[in-house]
Amino acid sequence: MIDCQANGIPQPNITWKRAMDDGPQNYHSITYEDIGHIIQLNNGSLLIQQAKVEDHGYFLCHVENGIGGGLSKVIFLTVHGKYTIYYLYQSTGVLARTTLHKSNEPDI
Repeated sequence: MIDCQANGIPQPNITWKRAMDDGPQNYHSITYEDIGHIIQLNNGSLLIQQAKVEDHGYFLCHVENGIGGGLSKVIFLTVHGKYTIYYLYQSTGVLARTTLHKSNEPDI
């Protein structure tokens, strides 16, 4: 799980996007219909169920509340078989937490 949290008045909306290319650009919204196992939760966290090697890439958390242009955080996700490691890529004022998860799945 990747957390993206923001506070403000009015309450900010949190949106996760994924880069469609190999670099940190060309982001598109994540929808359940497109990916299925990557879901944005109501609290703004991004849940990746049974991460696959092909899930690697850049993800962007964008928060906005209609005042100003909003803030974003970009991370790069690397998947190594049993372990999922999240690396912080860029910081622009949004609180993000990185975690390491161990899976019982065999190495890929």
